[in-house]
Amino acid sequence: MAIHIDSTKFGQIIVNGKTYDTDIVIFADGKIQERSDISRQKHNTSHFFCVEEIDELLNTNPKPEVVVFGTGQYGICKIEQDALDKLNKNKIQIIVEPTPIAIEKFNNISKTKAGIFHVTC
Repeated sequence: MAIHIDSTKFGQIIVNGKTYDTDIVIFADGKIQERSDISRQKHNTSHFFCVEEIDELLNTNPKPEVVVFGTGQYGICKIEQDALDKLNKNKIQIIVEPTPIAIEKFNNISKTKAGIFHVTC
């Protein structure tokens, strides 16, 4: 089934008609899961995307050609440089936008894609 992100608002994202009240990860194979707490453990906040989250995305088949980061409703979430470096090393296109814009871009990508979406801040 094709993934379509229907909408987002503070604290919520709707994908294929299902509402999620947490940050989510969409893998290139279409699997959707709640974002892990790796960032919270490492940085004491969920306002960072860390390299360990990228490792999770890259350990799938198929691997994404594009990774979309939804940085929150107001674009507060940051990305570790190591995470960006890993994606660049693997020649994966990176899109970083506040979540409302990121979901539009995600929906319009025809390449194999994955995404991590922060739904607050």
